Amino acid sequence: GTVEIIMEQEGTIDKFHGDGVCVVFGAPQLHEDDPLRAVRTAWRLVGNVAAINERRQAQRKMPIQIGIGIHLGEVMAGHIGSERRMDYTVVGDVVNVAARIEELNKKFGTQILISDNVYEKVESNVRVKTLTLAHLRGHKRPILVHTLKEFHDRTDEIKNEKAA
Repeated sequence: GTVEIIMEQEGTIDKFHGDGVCVVFGAPQLHEDDPLRAVRTAWRLVGNVAAINERRQAQRKMPIQIGIGIHLGEVMAGHIGSERRMDYTVVGDVVNVAARIEELNKKFGTQILISDNVYEKVESNVRVKTLTLAHLRGHKRPILVHTLKEFHDRTDEIKNEKAA
């Protein structure tokens, strides 16, 4: 399931909103490969939904749509709230930009969109189609977005080489 896929990569579920979820990589636990973990999670979530949709199609049910936006940058992370209800959360422009990128999936008919600064970190593991300089709501500077076409997980290859 979704939560298991996220937990496997040590993503932190920040908050659910509507039928969406905000997931953070790198807080509270920082990993060198957090951008890769985020992209790997996205790729697996899309694969998971594809499998669910095959079953749904057989049952003549509507397919589930999925859209994921990934962005990278500095955020404020911490606990907010009162003693009664504490939430670990992240705030900052990066969070808003990721949400805006996610919204672009509908416009482009895509499932995974990543910002250029994410792409720079995962370039050797992915094949993308560069879409456009997207003008995001409330942003002066447009950002470059890429849709994920392929994901190659080098960690699997390394494990296999060690096993051989």
